[in-house]
Amino acid sequence: MSVPAILEPLLDRLARRGTAGKTARSLPVDWRLSWTSYESSSIGVRDGQRASVHAPLTLGSGFALDYLFAWEDGRITTGAAERIAIADPDRFLELAHQAAYEDPDGANFAGPGRFAEIPLASEDVASDARSGGGAGFAALLAAGEAPMAPRGFKTWSGSISAGATLRGVLSSRGLDVRNASTHAGYSFWYEGLTGDAHGSRAPLATAEASERLDRACDLVQRLGAPERGFEGGTMAVLLHPKVAESFLSAYLLANIHGDRIHHGQSAFRIEQFGSADRVFAASLSLRLEPSVPMDTGSYRFTTEGVPARALSYVEDGRLVEPILDLKYARRLGRAPVPGPLSSDSLRLTGGRPMDEAEAIARAGRGVLVLSVLGLHTQDSTRGDFSISAPQTLAIRGGSLGGAVKAVLTGNFFDALRDPKLGLVAFPGFRMPGLLFTGSVGVDAEG
Repeated sequence: MSVPAILEPLLDRLARRGTAGKTARSLPVDWRLSWTSYESSSIGVRDGQRASVHAPLTLGSGFALDYLFAWEDGRITTGAAERIAIADPDRFLELAHQAAYEDPDGANFAGPGRFAEIPLASEDVASDARSGGGAGFAALLAAGEAPMAPRGFKTWSGSISAGATLRGVLSSRGLDVRNASTHAGYSFWYEGLTGDAHGSRAPLATAEASERLDRACDLVQRLGAPERGFEGGTMAVLLHPKVAESFLSAYLLANIHGDRIHHGQSAFRIEQFGSADRVFAASLSLRLEPSVPMDTGSYRFTTEGVPARALSYVEDGRLVEPILDLKYARRLGRAPVPGPLSSDSLRLTGGRPMDEAEAIARAGRGVLVLSVLGLHTQDSTRGDFSISAPQTLAIRGGSLGGAVKAVLTGNFFDALRDPKLGLVAFPGFRMPGLLFTGSVGVDAEG
């Protein structure tokens, strides 16, 4: 894999080659370039109309650059640039120099490292990205439409896409790492309610998509049938994996980021990481597994050029490692720690696992929460939440019922500390759902 041609004039300038110009006096003394080049294709469905003017077949390509420059006076410049900005390297560097600012801990540049070789690309998906999908896209569109007639649905929307990406990181310290990856995915929803989204490095199997969409459409049917006479109170709360992922991101992952820890905005202190202090249930663990071949959550390096590696953020209820970029690793006196590319690289474990049917039976009376609103507005440092859950299904007598409009109230850290917290396996989802006791308000007219 070669460096994209668009980068070569800038690399020549940074190496102090080429024709001297007025920017020669302000060339950076250190630099890092994180670049991405991609090709993609997509096709959509809008209100049941395939490839309409509102959701046409689209083919695209692009290039993006994130940069960090350190200048002779100790200041730095960070930013993002597109192809047109770096076409004139002299002007680009001159403007970057004008935007320099003070950040004593910001000038961090990785050198050569050891990076695991992980296959992450499929030539078949790359071909779809370049050509528009062809038969593969057509088969997924047919799978998406198949649940409509048997269930009496009136409308559906969504999209299918394929992408091929080249990523790399270069630095003045000799770092030069590159990687090719692909991604194929779909997202369909029905009756304006819910549906399914799924992605893969390899071509998506139509049979798997059909199974996933069939299960999702069962939930759509239930959401279209209000549950009457269901009262709120303290009860079992079962978070669907998509919702559990959102809670973990907002409350746990956000609080173990180095910037929040350093600035005293986290629920945790740096001294707790690697200590015997147990902050969650003794059975709870959260690991990063970024090196599984062809996995959508896998990657080889971060945008700073830090190698990906398997590690534990939480082990047996204890904090092990925070997420640290180069800047906050330096400020906190620790080695850098990569974060997840997506939830697919995370492994949440704890207690005795149960499947969805067992969890619903164990709940007795409760709710299955399929979506929430306003999670970003909650107090993630304290763990408190009071949020609307408009797509929620009642659980009565250990069986799944119809739709209720709910408000969830509680503290997510308390749920993670509860030894009775249940992790629930849902078919087709790597992230488990979460079963705990919570307070549920129900709209009587819902």
